[in-house]
Amino acid sequence: MITALTLANVATYPVAGVPMGPLNVCNFIYGPNGAGKTTLSKFLSGREAELFGKCSVSWQDNRVLRMDVYNRDFLQSVFGEDGKAKGVFTLGEEDKAIQGRIRALSDDIAASLKEEQGFTHNLQGSDGNGGKLAEMATAVKALKDACLAQTRKHKEEFKVALAGVMGDSEVFRNRLLERRVTNNGKTCTFEDLQTRARTIFADDPSTVSVLPLTVTTDLSRLEQEPIFKKAIVGKEDVNIAGLISRLKNSDWVSQGMEFLAESRPQCPFCQQDVPATLEQDLAEFFDESFATETATLKRVSDEYAQATTVTRESLEKLRERSTDFHDSVELSRLIDVFNDRLPAALLLIQKKLQSPSSVIELTGLVAALDAINAFVVEANLKISEHNRMVANEASEKTSLTSDFWRYLIDVELKNALIAWDLAGNTTGKAITGLKEKIQKAKDAQAEWKKELSGLEERTTSTQPTVEKINQTLRAFHFTNFHLKSAEEAHTYVLVRANGQPAYHNLSEGEKTFITFLYFYHLARASNSTTGIEDDRVVVLDDPVSSLDSDILFVVSSLVREMAEMARAGKGPIKQVLVLTHNVYFHKEVTFAKGAGGLLKSAFWVCRKRGDVSNLVAYQNNNPVKSSYQLLWQDVRKPQDHSLTLPNTMRRIFDSYFKLLGGLDIDKACGTLVGDEKIAAHSLLSWANDGSHAVHEDLYMVPNEDQDVMYLKVFRRIFTNLQQGDHYRMMMGDDFESEEEAAEAA
Repeated sequence: MITALTLANVATYPVAGVPMGPLNVCNFIYGPNGAGKTTLSKFLSGREAELFGKCSVSWQDNRVLRMDVYNRDFLQSVFGEDGKAKGVFTLGEEDKAIQGRIRALSDDIAASLKEEQGFTHNLQGSDGNGGKLAEMATAVKALKDACLAQTRKHKEEFKVALAGVMGDSEVFRNRLLERRVTNNGKTCTFEDLQTRARTIFADDPSTVSVLPLTVTTDLSRLEQEPIFKKAIVGKEDVNIAGLISRLKNSDWVSQGMEFLAESRPQCPFCQQDVPATLEQDLAEFFDESFATETATLKRVSDEYAQATTVTRESLEKLRERSTDFHDSVELSRLIDVFNDRLPAALLLIQKKLQSPSSVIELTGLVAALDAINAFVVEANLKISEHNRMVANEASEKTSLTSDFWRYLIDVELKNALIAWDLAGNTTGKAITGLKEKIQKAKDAQAEWKKELSGLEERTTSTQPTVEKINQTLRAFHFTNFHLKSAEEAHTYVLVRANGQPAYHNLSEGEKTFITFLYFYHLARASNSTTGIEDDRVVVLDDPVSSLDSDILFVVSSLVREMAEMARAGKGPIKQVLVLTHNVYFHKEVTFAKGAGGLLKSAFWVCRKRGDVSNLVAYQNNNPVKSSYQLLWQDVRKPQDHSLTLPNTMRRIFDSYFKLLGGLDIDKACGTLVGDEKIAAHSLLSWANDGSHAVHEDLYMVPNEDQDVMYLKVFRRIFTNLQQGDHYRMMMGDDFESEEEAAEAA
């Protein structure tokens, strides 16, 4: 059945829409003409669908039922210009075996449908947004949110690997689940992925030149030169050698020899006369070997200075190189270490040159260069790997993309995928099972419906509807026309007693009544040989227009019958919506026996304020109250109302019988005698003359003893006028049978 609907941007309903819900099995909508009721019935009829593009209707378990709508459009369309109407097919009763099989199939279909609805409710909830599908939707959203977070986190560095999924978390989710099965990437650290991505996923990847290694061969050789570690001194077998050796002043003596030639014969230092053989002795002491070694020291020292100069220049050029594969700050630090050690080494050599007899050891510069070269080698490995990847860009992109997705699957989205698997193993399997059960039920229903259609085609007939409608017409004295089967198969025509067509000559009330009878039978059957047992929703929009009071109550009774059928869940009518502006009709169809109100019912008032329609819900509380109904309260509870009770009864007669078109006093009092007849005339005379003046009780003064008689006469008048059912309806729970009333008196 319909659970809710919305009317929006049509007729007098606002663009924002007016919701109506939740609906019940029986729904009664009361409102004045022009309030918007007909718009509602037109929407539900499905006609002029283009006008209702913004309107919507929600079905229980998303199961759409057949919609039978009685409104002005239906009234005008039933009997066409030729005065003919489609036949209403009902099941015949001749073949009991077939009838039994049809009932059995209908029961099986209903039971299967109920079971399917249970499965559907578990699958998607009553509104289509709950159940296991909602649980699964929550799991889907959780995984999509996790995917979205990864997009935000990695969209800059790994946009190539995420191509095609960054703009849609649902596409990301599907790709993730697909990659989880098909991806053959290897597990890598995130740092490795980042390093590779800087090369492979660059906008225009290109090769990078390797860093040059610093040549250390010359410096390494020079640091190990023996001359630095050798004390360069004179010849030891010369006379003066002992003294020089003892004083360890060979370097001082060597330097002093340069001044002796100028100060001869005196010593350049102490100004004393020197021995005649001193120069010869010194020349022999500082022989050719000393000169050669000194020259070697000078040469090696010059080579060392030249090598360090070249090295410093190459290191400064290296310092200026910048790549993504080495730390420039660290490289500068290592070069600074070399530069810091170099002055000390040069100072040692200078000392050696000044004092050839001293021994020095050069260390540290080559070690600094080795550290620099080790750093360069490590950077060049990265550069080489980069260049290799650039050379194989296409395959490397594929490989890196696979490795990145493997990282997402195994690390970043590991917990999200565990939660997804849990949902799939529980909720997912439940959904699969429910869908299979639903489909199995649908398949069974389809088979049964196919068999049912075949049986209905064999046993259906349009003639029983003709007989039932004509029986109703005769019962209410519509004898100047009747319904009969037309010459065209499965159609009806209205004719006079002489056989002449009658529809176009009928009064509005007659057309309304015959059309309603047609609809009443159609709502319980079908316009075709099949679908007679299909579930349906019945909508009635003011079916009592132009009807007199007698027929109004007949129509009311038939509407109540359809409502009771829906409440009981028996037969094809599963829901009823009644729309009316007629308060009497509304009161008749919503009459509830007992104090509990109408079961499975909802009430609505359709209002229009400022040319804008609205639907106000009253749930199970009937909002339509009348002064007529309140008058009956005094009759139902006459205690303490003795003085006003007769006038209350007069006002009831005045209101009710004006609706019926007047009353026959003689008929009303026909079975009464004596005081009862006098009391009846007292009650009826005011109602009959139509006066609204204050009447005195001319016949008798009321008192509590007379109340019993007035109440008895009041009831007898309704009975005499064949309105006993109305009396019983209005008395409600206070109704007593005549035997009970007599005993109480």
